[in-house]
Amino acid sequence: MKHPQKSLIAMAAAALLLLVGLGPAYAGGGPTYLRQDYAASSSTSIRAVWNPVPGYSGVYKHYLDGRFVAGASDPTTGETFSGLASGSIHTVQVSAVISGVEYKSAVVTMKATRTPPITPAPPTNLRPVASGTTQTAIRVEWDAPAGYTGGYKHYVNGVHVAGQDDATKGETLTGLAPNTSYNIQVSATIGGIQKKSAVLTAKTNAVPPAPSAWKLSWADEFNGAAVDTTRWNVLDNSTYGDGNDELACLQNENVSVSNGKLTITAQKLPAPVLCNSNDGRFPGGRLYTSGHLNTLGKFETTHGRLEMSAKLPVQQGTSKGLWPAFWMRPVDRGVGEIDIMEALGSSRSESHVRANEVHQTIHYDYDYDHATPHGMQDYEYILPNGRTMADGFHQYAVEWEPGVIRWYVDGVKTYERNRTTTSWMDESFSRNFFLRLNLAIGGSWPGSPDADTQFPALMEVDYVRAYKR
Repeated sequence: MKHPQKSLIAMAAAALLLLVGLGPAYAGGGPTYLRQDYAASSSTSIRAVWNPVPGYSGVYKHYLDGRFVAGASDPTTGETFSGLASGSIHTVQVSAVISGVEYKSAVVTMKATRTPPITPAPPTNLRPVASGTTQTAIRVEWDAPAGYTGGYKHYVNGVHVAGQDDATKGETLTGLAPNTSYNIQVSATIGGIQKKSAVLTAKTNAVPPAPSAWKLSWADEFNGAAVDTTRWNVLDNSTYGDGNDELACLQNENVSVSNGKLTITAQKLPAPVLCNSNDGRFPGGRLYTSGHLNTLGKFETTHGRLEMSAKLPVQQGTSKGLWPAFWMRPVDRGVGEIDIMEALGSSRSESHVRANEVHQTIHYDYDYDHATPHGMQDYEYILPNGRTMADGFHQYAVEWEPGVIRWYVDGVKTYERNRTTTSWMDESFSRNFFLRLNLAIGGSWPGSPDADTQFPALMEVDYVRAYKR
């Protein structure tokens, strides 16, 4: 990264301030997908149901026409409002209370009736989206039935995909096999009647062949249920990044593996959490958490091709302060750094920070006390055809050989440094390096998040691979 800290990783040791009902990674947000169950409603009652807050086991509070309904709060994810005027229309809202803070759902208008407001009809124009389809996932979108604002269920080969139901008109179906065709359907449910779309047959991407003349030497395809600790170290309760003025406490719970992907989650918390007992910058706790992992002592290489396929949370205008990176540092802590990929989030006022800009850099080293004649050499590559790093999975790679380093994005060569362009090439890049993956928050380069920055923010990695000649 541009300005890594000078000291070793800070000692991980301290107590977390757990929030009631959920852990410290909770970033706010009330119950979702609040809707009316018409089959359980009547002409004088409304049955409202909703999706629970993940991990929450407390009670939900219920509001009818903006007024709290006393005595009706409980842990269930449904509530019947009775004694209403026949056919009357009302607003409904529910909330969860976490550590004394009330997180409310959206307000939804409902009617005392068993009759759905529209005729049941299926979703139409179910279609694949190439930018969201990978070796292990298929992205689909569809058109809503006329007047329909409810949720959708998703089916793969006739099996309902649990846990992915929501009201959006698009879904990424994950955990699939490479180069495999699947039959996909979505359905709309109105008044207890489910209407399925036509069947779409779509195929996952094939595993790309090894680059010419390169042989796979190490890889993680993230096909397990947890981080493979034989391949990765995950920082926990770490303030690494303080040398960059970063803001997050790095925690292992922000790094997960499921459905064929590694996910690093950046969170903003409703209250500060103590990172460790030696956190001199934020002794009262930090408002942000994220993740950082590396291969030090587990995978190291001198030369080779290193590549990653990833989807990055740098949406234009709503990602200020986010800083995902895939980079390498020397095992012996000597000079040299290879930034295979860095990206910066942007605010609504920052047109010069672009969601389609990939930063590719080499550093000699960082000398804060003495002038250095070397510094860094870098390049900014712009993704073509309106693509962005957030619209799907892109491949980022370097080919590092004696006397030369070449960068690639989606198979296109973008940048090269060699002995002619870089006098310190051999001095800096003739030793073992290890890999680092992280999603930083804040810092001297990206700046701090603002009110428009969307949390939680996810850096999703489909694979990391290393090749040798």
